[in-house]
Amino acid sequence: MKKNFSRRKFIKSTAYVAAAAGITTTLGCGGGGAYTIRSSKKAVVIGSGFGGSVAALRLGQAGISTALIERGQRWDYTGPQSFPTIADLSQGDGRTTWLGEVDAPSGRVPVNRYTGMMERVAGDTVDSVCGAGLGGGSLVYGGVLLQPREDLFADVFPNISYSEMNSKYYPKVLDLVSGGAIPDDILNSPTYAAKKAFIENAGAAGLTVVRSHVGFDWDIIRKEINGEIPAAASIGEYVFSCNSNAKNTLDKNYISLAENTGKVEVNTLHNVTAITRIGSRGAYQVHCEILSNEGEVVMNHIIT
Repeated sequence: MKKNFSRRKFIKSTAYVAAAAGITTTLGCGGGGAYTIRSSKKAVVIGSGFGGSVAALRLGQAGISTALIERGQRWDYTGPQSFPTIADLSQGDGRTTWLGEVDAPSGRVPVNRYTGMMERVAGDTVDSVCGAGLGGGSLVYGGVLLQPREDLFADVFPNISYSEMNSKYYPKVLDLVSGGAIPDDILNSPTYAAKKAFIENAGAAGLTVVRSHVGFDWDIIRKEINGEIPAAASIGEYVFSCNSNAKNTLDKNYISLAENTGKVEVNTLHNVTAITRIGSRGAYQVHCEILSNEGEVVMNHIIT
């Protein structure tokens, strides 16, 4: 042990490890004064968004011991102040932004450094944003679940059967994530008058209107409309998850089911820095930095 690794820092580091994952490990000293823990799994899935969450569930259902790695934190719903709001953007709320000096949505408002929900990635002419947190992009998307037309799908994926996707895989996703299309009673409520007018005007213009599946719980939105709980989804407050818990983010379905298999271990605040191959038998090591909420590296984790 390095002499400058204090008791306080050790307690803080092990607390983050306990919060990040309940793992059986061996301890050792790593680089930069941070401890290193080691564990092993049959499979590792990096990223807990729409691809990673499904992969983790299927591996767990197949009985394969799996580590699901997520750089962001687990955003649990604890009440109407659980997540940042659109109104918080002008105040520079660090919870909106992944380890940045300015907020991710606008790229202008100064924020405190934090492992927030959205990262801004600069491009040559256009900046993009992506999710950071358990559930990935499902935390910060609009919840619209559109299925592509067959001709458009075939242009991009000519070697994948659209018929099989349509009959088997798209329904699997909708069964877990979708709350269905907007019901008539909600569409006819005063809260959704603008949406109803939009549909009527689009139809009058000769356009075909489709009520798409969406990843929201309409029963919770009914409670919002009836004044039983504070309004969130019904007033467009779902950019950063949803403070009424109406948004069906992946941590509530695919990831929860994956954990329930007893085979999938979720590791949050794990930033992958390298993947190395060891030996000639197809084994790998995934090197992760375990982060504090402020982005400080408090420990390293190597998963074989």
